[in-house]
Amino acid sequence: MKLVRMPIIENKVVGRKVVTKNELRKKVKTNKILIDVNAFSEIMKYFISKGREEAACLLRGKIAGEYLVIWDIHKCEDSKGTAATVRINPVEFTKANKDDGYYVVGWAHSHPGYTVFMSGTDRDTQLSMQGLFPDAVAMVMDPFHKDGVQFGFFRAE
Repeated sequence: MKLVRMPIIENKVVGRKVVTKNELRKKVKTNKILIDVNAFSEIMKYFISKGREEAACLLRGKIAGEYLVIWDIHKCEDSKGTAATVRINPVEFTKANKDDGYYVVGWAHSHPGYTVFMSGTDRDTQLSMQGLFPDAVAMVMDPFHKDGVQFGFFRAE
């Protein structure tokens, strides 16, 4: 499996089934990401507050034309993080549901001091997310990188 940084999208994997470009184009509706500055700020503050422990949150938003718009986040405070991993408690998905017109459009997690990349476990998680919602994205942030905060958005390809 190959990962691609957003917004470029080519062949994708949904679940564990490889789909053709034409099949995917019918499923994936977005090719650009917009994130609200307040949502981004909340992610960064939450990840910094966790120190050198990995943390996760769910990205909430909706599709607007060719854009996946992230308006809000749900901090996965009942999840377990270590210096190298984070396990999202499934109850977090239920907690993220609110009656406000937004839904879970992806997930974010920190790599404190490890730079921005998708590990094998991250890739499996992203495949599962895209199996449920083909437009789902993964955001990885390193809030403690020596050159300043770094982040990237990914989809499985």
